[in-house]
Parts: sequence; structure tokens; C-alpha cells
Amino acid sequence: APGLRWGVVSPGHIAGQFTDTAHRATASRIVSVVSRSAERAAAFAAEHGAEHSFDSVEGMLAAGGIDAVYIASPHAQHAELARPVLEDGRLGVEVLT
Repeated sequence: APGLRWGVVSPGHIAGQFTDTAHRATASRIVSVVSRSAERAAAFAAEHGAEHSFDSVEGMLAAGGIDAVYIASPHAQHAELARPVLEDGRLGVEVLT
């Protein structure tokens, strides 16, 4: 399968496992990282070879260059973090209202 350019939201332990596995076992690459802390996003990006880091999902979406988003936050935060991705509409997802 062709590789996807992923954005990772909430760079913790599970996000690191996802990133390492994607890079090792697929043609996909993690290219963008989002954290509430710009420093944490930059550190994760440097450790895992991602090109971009952001302190907001909206910033990542505005920059473009991604095909998919992995949200690695605790479940209680998924809806809040997924909403801007779904509403953006550029990733082939349509939200019906």
C-alpha cells in the first residue's frame, strides 16, 4: 500500500509506539506532531524524525501536507481533538449535520 503522511496528536508513549511501528513496518511516515506544549511537540518530532511540530491541531491543518491523523490522547479528549480535523474536510472525511 502507498505510504501516508501522518499527523500525530498528543505525543506520549502510545504515540511513540505507533510512530516507531509505522516507520519500521510501512511506507507511511509521521510528518507532523501536535502537543499543547510546543517544546514537547518539537522534542517528539526531533526524536522520531517528523518534519513539523505544532501547539494546536488547527496549526497542523493550516500547514497541510498530511493525509491522516492519529489522535493518541486519553479517550476523554478524542472528540475535542478530532472535531477540527473532521470539520476541516481536507482529509476526505465529511461531517454530516
